[in-house]
Amino acid sequence: MLKNFDIKTLKESTIAKVRKDYLKKPMFNIADMSKVSVPAGHLCAWALALSSYQEVYKNIVPKQKMLAEVSK
Repeated sequence: MLKNFDIKTLKESTIAKVRKDYLKKPMFNIADMSKVSVPAGHLCAWALALSSYQEVYKNIVPKQKMLAEVSK
């Protein structure tokens, strides 16, 4: 399920809640999570990467739409 997870379909309110409740916690980092368990460290890295990707993606989509209209 994680391989096919599509961050593009995730609601903004959901990702905002995850960022607030989990990703902002000081112990939610790859090093600390890896001390608990290696798979937890990998899941932490995955969650942080998807969060970063979503921030970039939401800024690029409007620019891609503008480019498509200008290119017509």
